[in-house]
Amino acid sequence: MEINYLLAGLFGEESARDTFERLCALLILDKYSNKSIKDVSENELESFKIEKDEKELNISSLEVNAGQVYHIQTRQGDGGLDIIYENGDTWDIFQCKFYVEGKIGGNTSRQDSIEASFKKAMETAASQGKKVRSWFLCVPLDLDIKDKDWWDTFRKTACENEEKEILIKKLDNLEISKMLKENNNIFNAYFRKLIPDGKSLEINMKLNEYINNLKQEIRNLDDYYFKKPSKIYSLFEEYKEIFSYIKGLQKNFINISNTLRSLETFSNSNRQRYDKYHTEERLLIKGTEREQIFSNNMLQMQSDLKNHYQNNKEKIDSYLNILEEFNNNFDKFFVKSGL
Repeated sequence: MEINYLLAGLFGEESARDTFERLCALLILDKYSNKSIKDVSENELESFKIEKDEKELNISSLEVNAGQVYHIQTRQGDGGLDIIYENGDTWDIFQCKFYVEGKIGGNTSRQDSIEASFKKAMETAASQGKKVRSWFLCVPLDLDIKDKDWWDTFRKTACENEEKEILIKKLDNLEISKMLKENNNIFNAYFRKLIPDGKSLEINMKLNEYINNLKQEIRNLDDYYFKKPSKIYSLFEEYKEIFSYIKGLQKNFINISNTLRSLETFSNSNRQRYDKYHTEERLLIKGTEREQIFSNNMLQMQSDLKNHYQNNKEKIDSYLNILEEFNNNFDKFFVKSGL
């Protein structure tokens, strides 16, 4: 389960950030609670939001068997605290960072943000007279080698800088997915978007058709000289019903369609120039210096198109991954009988 893509697809990127934080808060509550969240109704889960306002901190809190879990949202900075499990004067701190795509390793701004959140959390705990037992980074990504190298270094230096022993761990995409699979109520509250009876087959077929059309568009990109005309950007009306259930993808649909149109413009320029050469110029310039110039120009245009595609490839691939995740698990996300 790729939580980053799913939340962005269902809620849109901005709303997905807050949704991810609340989702983590409930999973953490379940982790510490003596009453499993499995026994809590979905209506109760939806109500786990703002309960009180203290010193510009919006705090949702629920008691657990040996302490209390707090979900903190603020208007003036959260003090490096998103979620806290408090037991006496001891804190377990959970910091949520939501990224739709990309990595942490090699991304200085993301690394700096995480490190600054850790430092601020330690300062806040000290000012409140609390001892930090553990600090968790919650992130909906699976770490690669670069990420792991940065993470190992961060864990080591963070404790050294604080001159204290703190358990520093991560809840990544794999671990959070495992927790969700163990808790249907939380999964249903955030990921289930039921389609009215009689519509699910139609929506499923349209989604499958759209994915196949998109894949064909991507395959066409391999033909840098003679790319077939793209029509996918003109099909929003035909496919818009899909996006009433996967709302976060409306913006992605438009962005990806515009990217494909841009790539087609590059390709058309190549094709028109090549056609003109074959019909009007080939005999006139054959064997001359101009023939070599033309050949070099065509190679350069081909290279430019390929580079333009490569620069957008991650964005296109990410979008396709979201669509296929929904399509491959359609009943699970949209159909009541899928449970």
